[in-house]
Amino acid sequence: MSTRTFRCPAHWTLRQRLEHYSIADPGSGCILWVGNTGKNGYGMLNWQSQPWLAHRLAWIAVHGAIPPGMNVLHRCDVRACINPAHLFLGTTADNMRDLREKERIRARLGDGAREAIRSATGSPREIAARYGVPEGVVCKIKHDQLAAALKLPRPPTRISKSDKLLAAMEQLQSTLQEVLRAMAEKSD
Repeated sequence: MSTRTFRCPAHWTLRQRLEHYSIADPGSGCILWVGNTGKNGYGMLNWQSQPWLAHRLAWIAVHGAIPPGMNVLHRCDVRACINPAHLFLGTTADNMRDLREKERIRARLGDGAREAIRSATGSPREIAARYGVPEGVVCKIKHDQLAAALKLPRPPTRISKSDKLLAAMEQLQSTLQEVLRAMAEKSD
């Protein structure tokens, strides 16, 4: 995503800064962060001499402090979204449960259902009710469509611990085979 080059004046409020670095997506209802992003696709903003995740600052600007041990989660599953109406508080376990459920639903949707949601009109809530899916699934599908049209970079895909372990084991197996091959050649 491109970064706006204008630097906010020091006297600007948090809300002014958040508004400056975001745009509204009428298709999904998301407010998309267009400022700096981290490698993980989440918006980043320096506030009070500290780097912050933009969606956490959006929550704080509307609701106040985030209780210890709580995360700010996305109903829409769009990492660039800072719309406070799309955010909610939850634990890490809540986040993982929400992610698994939505991934299962998206996986079950056929191309026809995805295309119907992409072309559907109305609010994400209305479309979700019409197709029997969570609002977050509708927002994610609509956001992916907008991101493709604008040629925005996609955030990296999350890699599970089991996938990382499998990749490490495959690399180890490959290295072991090379060592055994080299030992066999050396003994000949």
